Amino acid sequence: KEGRDLSWQLSYTWSKSDRRFPEIAQGASFPARYDRRHMLHASARWKGLTASFTLQSGHNETISVYQYFGYSYLHYQKIEITDPLVVEPNNLRVPFYLHLDLGYRFSFSSGRDRAHPLNHNLTLGVYNLFNRRNTSQMTFDIQESQWKRISYFPIMPSITYQLEL
Repeated sequence: KEGRDLSWQLSYTWSKSDRRFPEIAQGASFPARYDRRHMLHASARWKGLTASFTLQSGHNETISVYQYFGYSYLHYQKIEITDPLVVEPNNLRVPFYLHLDLGYRFSFSSGRDRAHPLNHNLTLGVYNLFNRRNTSQMTFDIQESQWKRISYFPIMPSITYQLEL
C-alpha cells in the first residue's frame, strides 16, 4: 500500500520443500535445508521513520547422532580420526528467526544556487533491535563434545549519509 505519508508492505509464505535421492536415507524423502514452512515479512515507512520486521520458521541442519574416534598413522605420526554417524539428513530444525530493524531519515538541502542544490540524507538506524542471536549454522565443538549455534550480528547501530548532486 502506497500513501503520501505512510507506505507499507506485508507478505506471508507457506511452503514445504522435500528432497529424495536413491543413495541418501535409503531413498526416503527428507526436508531440504531451507525448508522454512512459514515466512512473514512486514515493512513500513511513515514520513522519515522506517521499520522492517521478519519472522521465519527455522531452517534444517544435519547433525550427527554419534561420533566414532580412532587413530591412524601417517608418515610415522599418530593422527586422530573422527567419523560422525548421521542417521538422516537435515534431522534438526533450528529455532525460528526473528528480526526487527528501525531507522529514521533526515533530509536537507544546501548550496549557493537554488537551481542546483545539494541534497543531504542522513539515516540513523538500529539493526536487530531485539538483539536475537538467530542461528545461521550449526558446528560441532570437539573439545566440549557438543553442537553450537553460530549467529551473526547482535544489536547494532547504523549511520548512512548520502549526498545527491
